[in-house]
Amino acid sequence: LPDPDDAEGYLTSIVSEELFGLLDEADIGRNANIDRIGEWLEMRGISGIKIDGKISLSHDQILKILEFGYINVLKNSEDYGINKQLLGQLNKAQKSLHKKGLTYQFTGPIIDGEGAENLDEHFANLTSMRAMYEGATPTLSLGTILKKQNVTNGQDKESGDNQYYICLQPRCDCVRVNQPRQFPFLPLTENEGVFDFVIKEENNFLKLKCSRKPFDLKLLEFNGVKSGGKVTSQSLRNGDYVFIDEIGETYTWIGELRGEQSLRISSQFATTMSRIGLDEYEWLRLHSIRR
Repeated sequence: LPDPDDAEGYLTSIVSEELFGLLDEADIGRNANIDRIGEWLEMRGISGIKIDGKISLSHDQILKILEFGYINVLKNSEDYGINKQLLGQLNKAQKSLHKKGLTYQFTGPIIDGEGAENLDEHFANLTSMRAMYEGATPTLSLGTILKKQNVTNGQDKESGDNQYYICLQPRCDCVRVNQPRQFPFLPLTENEGVFDFVIKEENNFLKLKCSRKPFDLKLLEFNGVKSGGKVTSQSLRNGDYVFIDEIGETYTWIGELRGEQSLRISSQFATTMSRIGLDEYEWLRLHSIRR
C-alpha cells in the first residue's frame, strides 16, 4: 500500500458499519415506542401539561400528539378531542413550541437525581457532537471546534471575548500533513436565539451559530510532520488539549461534530460559494419561479 496508515481508518469504518447493521436489525428503537413512552408518563404521574400556563393538554391528547405528530393531530382535531378554542391556541403556539420548555415539563425539576433544566441542551449536544473517550488524543479534522482565547496583559478576557472556529478541511486533506498546510475555518458566535449546535465547556452549555459567508473564512496553518502526518493536539496539565499553529498561536480543542453534521455545514458553505450574481431585467426576475 502506498499509504498503509489509511488501512486503519478503513478498518474502523467497516467494523462500525457492521455494528450499525446489527443494531438496526435488532430494532432497538422499539424500546422507545409509543407504548413505552405512555408507561413512562404514567410512572412519572404526568396526567397533563400546560403550555405557557394557559394551554392545557390531557394525558390522552399528549399521547396522540406523540404518536401521530403535532400537525396531523391539528388537521384532524375533532378526532382527537380538541375543541376549537384549544385548536386555535395550539395553532398559534405551533411555531414557538421549541421555546416553551416542554421537555422540562415532562420530566419535572428532578430526574434521576439531577436537575432537568438543561435536558434539551444535553440531548442537542449528545446528538450533534462526536463522543471522545478517555485515552483518545484529538486530531485536527473536518468538524473540529477550536477556541482562541483573547489575552490582554497576560490575563484571559471574559469568556464572551473568546473566538470559536469550526474546521472545514476535508478529511482526506487532514492526513499526510508533512509540511505546513492551511486549514479553512468558519467562525462560530454565541447566540441564545438562533444557533446550529450546542457545545459543553467547563460544565456550561454554549449555543453557537456558524457563519456560512465566504468572507468570514479564516485560514490557519498547521504542520503534522512531528506526529506522523496528522495534526495532533498537545495535552496540558489541566486536562485541556491544544493545537499550536505555525506562527505559535494556541487554540483549545472544544470538540468535534459528528460526521453528517460536519458535512452539512460544509455543503451549506459550498452552496453559498456557488451562488451566481446576475443582473437581469426586473420584470423577468419578478415573474421568475426563483422568487
